[in-house]
Amino acid sequence: MHKLMFLILAVFVALGVYAAPKQGAGMGEKATASQMAPKEDRVSGTILRSNKEKSTLIVREGRSKIERTVTYSATTKWTKGKGVAVDMKEFMDGARVICLGKLDEKGVLAATRIDLQTK
Repeated sequence: MHKLMFLILAVFVALGVYAAPKQGAGMGEKATASQMAPKEDRVSGTILRSNKEKSTLIVREGRSKIERTVTYSATTKWTKGKGVAVDMKEFMDGARVICLGKLDEKGVLAATRIDLQTK
């Protein structure tokens, strides 16, 4: 009799574990926009050169010798600090920036946002 009760209990426990929702399941409906948005590529470093005619910045990443070309357009957001909009004129050679956007196959970033880093 004890073996039968133990077997029934074991079956119920096994079914409960199997049927229990997985962690994070069902959260798709309540996901925030930031969780659903595709992740943006990032280039951060120091502006070496800017070219207003071509709408480009050359950014040296960190302490490395890697230089990345960042393109911008009229829709690019220029920000500082905690996302405060600033004028593009504040972004001079030697400034530290974080550029977010989409890298193409050549490694050029089409920036949707360029953030000026303060010291």
